[in-house]
Amino acid sequence: MSEKTAWQIWKKLGAIWLALLILLAITVGSAYLPLGAANGPINLGIAAIKAALVALFFMNLATSTVLVRLASVAGVFWLVFMFALTAGDYLTR
Repeated sequence: MSEKTAWQIWKKLGAIWLALLILLAITVGSAYLPLGAANGPINLGIAAIKAALVALFFMNLATSTVLVRLASVAGVFWLVFMFALTAGDYLTR
């Protein structure tokens, strides 16, 4: 297994950072476009892509052990569960 040089690591992280900045610019740009009801889902999709990039590359989930990945999936599941409970309470009032 070959070791990556520092330049290769910085190059990869710089490309991910640049992708995050481009997605940020798209999010800001979509705020000024009259997209109507489609603006929310588009921005949520962009936010999901940004969260996936951060989790996979900056948190190193792409190369982590199965237990670490399972813990991160459990955290996301718990977050969705708590949002669902909050939405259920809000919608029944």
